[in-house]
Amino acid sequence: MDLAIKGHLALITGSTSGHGKALAKILLEEGARVVVNSFSDEELDQVRDEMSALGEVFFIRADVTKNDEVTHMMDEIYKIGELDILVNNVGYWRDDDFWDITDELWDRMFQLNFYGTVRTMRYALPKMLKRNYGRIVNVASEIAFKPSGAQAHYSVCKTAVVSLTRAAAQTCRGKDVNVRINSVLPGGMLTPTEINWHKEVVAQKGVDYDEYVDNFIVTAEPTTLVQRYLQPEEVARVVAFYLSPLTTPTMGTAIIADGGMIHHI
Repeated sequence: MDLAIKGHLALITGSTSGHGKALAKILLEEGARVVVNSFSDEELDQVRDEMSALGEVFFIRADVTKNDEVTHMMDEIYKIGELDILVNNVGYWRDDDFWDITDELWDRMFQLNFYGTVRTMRYALPKMLKRNYGRIVNVASEIAFKPSGAQAHYSVCKTAVVSLTRAAAQTCRGKDVNVRINSVLPGGMLTPTEINWHKEVVAQKGVDYDEYVDNFIVTAEPTTLVQRYLQPEEVARVVAFYLSPLTTPTMGTAIIADGGMIHHI
């Protein structure tokens, strides 16, 4: 399907691995110009040749937890051209008992999972409204709707992202306004971070990796209907669709792409 985004300029934060990288590839294959971002020059260098072979791509290092670096990144992007597509993909999770979560850790989780999204949108949204075009997708998580006791900080951050998305969408209200903002809530994805986490457990327990991973997702998430981890590419295709100008009716919505993990109707 032609997403009609050829020539569009897109920024995907945290796009050197996992879902972000998969999405960058899809957009490049659709003919978009893509800004690949990471907090690390080393991570950018690792994907530079691979991504450059797919289309017109730009590499900009910026740590989304630092406002000055986000501002510099956005300044550099607008030297390239008007930003048509913004995907706030950066995310970080960890397990902690609620009573062990310090103020510093709460702040760190919000900086990574929430404030980075605020910063890029605060810069780009007025410009999108001025030219009356833009597509923004904020990557949240199914945990936003089913908070975890082991990840209270991450859960609250992702719920905040969903609320932020709806609030920002309210600023784009109008029958002639062509700026669309939505959030996407993936379920459990087998990202490099997830894989490495499982490998550590498997090494400690001395069990078969594939069997352990298959059993883990069903045991840890018994409500999942697909009964398996999602691949980053699967979720990336959902996000890519909602970045298309073809999806004008979808606005301020939390789009669930969780394999049936959230138990609801």
